[in-house]
Amino acid sequence: MLDTALELYFIGNNSALFVELHGFLERFALNELPKRLAKNKIFKSVISELIGRKTLSDVSECFEKLNIWESEDLKFVKKLSNIKNGIVHKNVKLVSKHLGDGSATATYKIYEIVGKVDCSPYIIKTIKLLIKLSGVVEGF
Repeated sequence: MLDTALELYFIGNNSALFVELHGFLERFALNELPKRLAKNKIFKSVISELIGRKTLSDVSECFEKLNIWESEDLKFVKKLSNIKNGIVHKNVKLVSKHLGDGSATATYKIYEIVGKVDCSPYIIKTIKLLIKLSGVVEGF
C-alpha cells in the first residue's frame, strides 16, 4: 500500500514523503468514514458525496468520536497536516515550528530542516492509524 512512501523514504526525499503520508492517510480516512457511518450502499454514497471535499483534519475528530482514534492520534494528524501544509505552501515558520527549533525564516531552509528528520516514526504512526481505520486489529 505504501510503496511510494517507502521508496521516497529510501531515497531520502523527506519533503515528498510527508506529502505522500498525509495524502494516503487522508484518502483512506475519507473512504473509510462513510463505511463506518452508513447503514447501506445508498447512505454510503450520500455520505461519500458530502465529505468528498473534506480534509483529513476535517474528519479526524469523527474517528475519535467513533472510538477508532485517540487524542494522541489526533495530535499526530494535526502535526502531520501542519508539516505537509508548511512544505506545500513554502511556509518555513510552520515547518520549523514542527520539525526544527522554530527559528528558521528563510524559505530555502525548509528542505534543510525536513532533510534532517528521521521519518521512520512518521511512517510507523501512519501505518498504525491505517490499521486502526481498517479495523483489522482491534485495540491496536
